[in-house]
Amino acid sequence: AFRLVEKGAFRRLLQYQRPQTKDTEIPHRTFVREEIMQKASDVEAQLREVFKDIPGQISVTFDAWTSKAYDPYLSVTAHYIAHSSQYPVLSRIARDYLAIQGSAVASERAFSSGGRTGTALRNHLASATFEALQILKSGYWDGIVSAVEAVAQAAKESSDTN
Repeated sequence: AFRLVEKGAFRRLLQYQRPQTKDTEIPHRTFVREEIMQKASDVEAQLREVFKDIPGQISVTFDAWTSKAYDPYLSVTAHYIAHSSQYPVLSRIARDYLAIQGSAVASERAFSSGGRTGTALRNHLASATFEALQILKSGYWDGIVSAVEAVAQAAKESSDTN
């Protein structure tokens, strides 16, 4: 990959962009490689410094895409759990609601779960209501929310108002 800087077409492109560029000013592939590897090492050291005080595991994900204007982007995101012992229920809900597994099948299953909630009969739900239904459904299936308690509470409230 670093040999690109030595290709005639690349060198001509640089000289076209900046006509005063001399051929001897274009760096050799070993210099370009060393510079890139040094920058990567610097970034890794910075990330290690940021992550050193985070307890538990850290999951790092990468995503690359190109905009409609053909601008390339690379996103690096780190996920970790903090304060789960202080907020155990919220932690479980967040873990279930926010986590989408890397497998395409599991991801499709997560999104089709939303498709089962957003049926033709429920297509006028506000986005906040839809989101709340998804969280509650996840909480119910994971045992965080008990449907029996919710039904009993709703029945009690209904009988209190009648």
